[in-house]
Amino acid sequence: MNFSERLKQLREEKNLKQIDIASALEYGGTAISNYELNRTEPCINDLIKLANFFDVSVDYLVGNSNIKKYLSETPQTNGGSEEICKLIDNLDTNGKAELKFFLNWLVYRGKK
Repeated sequence: MNFSERLKQLREEKNLKQIDIASALEYGGTAISNYELNRTEPCINDLIKLANFFDVSVDYLVGNSNIKKYLSETPQTNGGSEEICKLIDNLDTNGKAELKFFLNWLVYRGKK
């Protein structure tokens, strides 16, 4: 899915009109329409604004990831959660199945 498709999908999920987003972000009236029709592309600052508006990562917004938002690192995770999510996202279907099997095994082993 590319940026224009992803933007439209996010807008429709939130039941918003293009003008609603344009007004909230102080864009011109046709900016969102032009993005969705793939007529223009936003600059990096506008990508960040849009990602923050929809509470997703820029990677998700531009179609580089299927993970809407990476987990923020907290002290109890010992960091690395974003890196782990990126690695998982790059696995093919078989790799994800193998990882799930391995994680289930780790949980099972930890219960003994």
